Amino acid sequence: AGAAAAAAQWQREPAEARRGSAPTEAELEADGSDTIASIMQYPANKPIEDRCHMERLPNGSWWFSVFDGHGGWQCSDYASKNLHINVAKAMASHLGDNLSDDEMGLYEGRMDRRTVTRALKSAFERTDRQYMVKVAGAFELGFGRDTRAGSCALGTLVVDGLLFVANAGDSRAVLAVNRNAIDGSGSKGPRRGNSRGPDSAPPAEADVDSGWNIDELMGQAALKDSVGESISPEVAEALRAKLLDQIYQLRRAEQGKLGEAPPQLGADAAAGVAGSASSPGASENKPSASPSSGGASRNPFVKAVRILTGGSANDDEDMEVKSADMHKSAFVAVEMSRDHNCREKRERELLEQNHPGEKDVVICRRPDLCYIKGRLQPTRALGDFYLKYPEFMRDSTEDPAAGRYVPPPYTPPYITCTPEVQVRTLRKGVDEFLILATDGLWDMMSSQEAIEIAGDQLRQPGGSPALASSVLIDEALRRAAKARNISIADLKKTKPGSKRRAQHDDISVIVVDLAKLIEMHYW
Repeated sequence: AGAAAAAAQWQREPAEARRGSAPTEAELEADGSDTIASIMQYPANKPIEDRCHMERLPNGSWWFSVFDGHGGWQCSDYASKNLHINVAKAMASHLGDNLSDDEMGLYEGRMDRRTVTRALKSAFERTDRQYMVKVAGAFELGFGRDTRAGSCALGTLVVDGLLFVANAGDSRAVLAVNRNAIDGSGSKGPRRGNSRGPDSAPPAEADVDSGWNIDELMGQAALKDSVGESISPEVAEALRAKLLDQIYQLRRAEQGKLGEAPPQLGADAAAGVAGSASSPGASENKPSASPSSGGASRNPFVKAVRILTGGSANDDEDMEVKSADMHKSAFVAVEMSRDHNCREKRERELLEQNHPGEKDVVICRRPDLCYIKGRLQPTRALGDFYLKYPEFMRDSTEDPAAGRYVPPPYTPPYITCTPEVQVRTLRKGVDEFLILATDGLWDMMSSQEAIEIAGDQLRQPGGSPALASSVLIDEALRRAAKARNISIADLKKTKPGSKRRAQHDDISVIVVDLAKLIEMHYW
């Protein structure tokens, strides 16, 4: 009841608050008392084009989402009110259940990663189609403003001890992981049971060090995307089983004879296995060289894990982030989404591959400022139908108010609404909190900096998600003011609109206290 009331309150607040220049805020409570998440927004545009939504869905899962609108607020507003509804419907459809409002915890104990991944993608696509139907009539009548609007969409689903992050655009989700748990020096929570079913996982899994999430290793080392996208599910399962067995052997060797060389997986062999994941047809029998001795870890299990997760075998090189400054923090930032922006090399290359011969498919004004056909930075988004369907592009002779015009060559679609999905098993004592934010925050700070700032506020006496999200926005504004050599007071005096937008973007932040959720559900 408390969660439902908080969600209802959040739905009412933005309509009034977004007209002014003051920040907007909302909180989501668990069991009517404990705050588990907080939203904070600060506008640059008038009206603000960002939207956020969070609630506990009728099926018992938790939903947190941010939407970064562009070309107007209409698309982000529509998505914030409908995407979570479509997620719940898609989960019911894909998992074969008819839901009622009182069926909390319906999916606990029988969650399938691939099925939920498909459901999330289906929900994004359905929301995009629904919005297209809404604006098609306006476009036909010559009102092209709404058809120019689009929105990046970032949604997070927490259900049955699993964290699903679906991202379409350049908003970002960053997970804070307890550094002590990663370093192996802190307490480790109990291992959560395998959700794939009793017969699908090798028996060795129970003997692997309980501080490591084996499914996470598979994702980091091999899949690099939602399960089934980069490689087939059959190959993914085979790779997972193989790596599980090798890590198990290493762990057994470490427990029994620490001075003995690992029986299966040396440094080069591990790198070879990880490399073969992105190319399923590659040979698995690559020659192995002698492991490097200078500065290498004496613990074969730690060495293998570091290599499998893309790190180094050297003790002085951190597994997740290379920066020495990161060691000052109690938390490690793990990015749970990739930026879909054409400033990223991989996104530009994909566009150029899909649109050969179009020299203007990406136009870069600066190395970090690139646009698809000179018009849009995100490569995945809801809306922006003129970059998806030729039916939504006006003729060159029509009034510009009728919609967008892209001169030839014009070979849509250039963007997609289908999200990229990442999945992680949540671990007690390991996964602490999550930050979801639009690029207004990430323009001003790195993922690790945000985790450190939020963590200092969240875990201090009297700390809360609301305090953490507020301080993140304050720090972003301070840096924006410093970059323009003005005081933060002068920056805040600037009225929302074109002048404030020239100083910074709309900023929306959600901080989710995952540790409280994990404790509440005993995952």
